[in-house]
Amino acid sequence: MLPNWNQNDCCDNDHNQRPNRPKVIFCLCPTGATGITGGITGPTGATGATGPTGATGATGPAGSGLTTLGYFPDFASFIAAHPTGNPGDSYVVGGTLYMWDAATASWAATPIVPGPTGPTGPTGATGATGASGATGATGATGASPNLTIGTVSTGTPGGTASASITGISPNFVLNLTIPQGPTGASGTAGATGATGPTGATGATGPSVTGPTGPTGASGVTGPTGATGLSVTGPTGPTGATGASGTAGSAFVYKTDDNYGYLLTNHHVVDGADKVTVTMSDDKEAEATVLGGDEYLDLAVLRIDKSNVSMVANIGTSEDMKLGDTIFTIGTPMGEEY
Repeated sequence: MLPNWNQNDCCDNDHNQRPNRPKVIFCLCPTGATGITGGITGPTGATGATGPTGATGATGPAGSGLTTLGYFPDFASFIAAHPTGNPGDSYVVGGTLYMWDAATASWAATPIVPGPTGPTGPTGATGATGASGATGATGATGASPNLTIGTVSTGTPGGTASASITGISPNFVLNLTIPQGPTGASGTAGATGATGPTGATGATGPSVTGPTGPTGASGVTGPTGATGLSVTGPTGPTGATGASGTAGSAFVYKTDDNYGYLLTNHHVVDGADKVTVTMSDDKEAEATVLGGDEYLDLAVLRIDKSNVSMVANIGTSEDMKLGDTIFTIGTPMGEEY
């Protein structure tokens, strides 16, 4: 723990004669703080007045141009004052020079070419700097400081703790390192209580399976029955011949990469389960009905392109005229015709 100090404690030569005080490693009596150096500096003296401006340099020599008789800001005010002139008369109007032209009896405009500017005169000397203000009086000496206890840390057993005692600035900081007592011995762990006995397991009930009954004897095979009579009934009448499929004409009107497409009548393929197309070379091909129109009586079939040898050219009704002859080609009597 820390020494029991207060702000009036000070070291002397008989500290060993104080048995009720803990012994410290060293003693330090605080010194009063040093007074603030110097008073406030007096204000800076005012800046000296600026010296007089130097004389303007001499005007440069006159240019060789004409000497004008006056200046007008605009032409309207000029011509109102001088509607006519004499040979050699000239005036500056705005940024233009007007001269009287006797040959035309009028004012002639001539752009003004500015002459060179004369040199600037030298700048006057700067005035002297004002004197510095007087130094302020020295401040009073500060009062003696008190000591304050700073932070104290708790050390680990067997290690060290730290504390700080700080005086009022500018003064001093005293850091102490205090040894800590060792850690007390751990108590002995109590004995573990005895485990009680485990209860007895109940007995399992007996499993009793009844005996399997004996297999019954096989019955005697009965005698084979007599062979029955074979009676053939009379032959029934022959059924009626089914209706023959319809036939009609068609032609290939276009092809693509895989198929040929045929145009035929809707009534020829309407309700058919299977459609077979016989080509002009008697080659047969199964066809798929893609669609039809009952009222136009037209249907479109599709067959494999390998069965197509030629494609019909379809005309246009725009080329037909009233009274043209029309031929209808078909096989209403069947393929044999």
